[in-house]
Amino acid sequence: MHDDNFFTNIFFKNYNIRYLAKQLKYLEKRIALFLLNFFIDVYQNLGKLKIILQSKSKLYELSILKI
Repeated sequence: MHDDNFFTNIFFKNYNIRYLAKQLKYLEKRIALFLLNFFIDVYQNLGKLKIILQSKSKLYELSILKI
C-alpha cells in the first residue's frame, strides 16, 4: 500500500519530457529575449502606475503587466 498512494496517483504525474540540446539552446535564447524585453518595458514604464480605486484598499493598474 505504501507504493500505491491514491492521493499521489491523482495529483502527481511524472512526466518524462526530453529535449535535444539544440531545442534547449533555442528555448534558452527565446526566454532570454522575452525577459530582456519585459524588463526593458518595465523600466520604460516606471512612474506610470495608475491608482484606480481609493477606498479601504487601493487598486492599481500596472500597464506593462496588463493587469
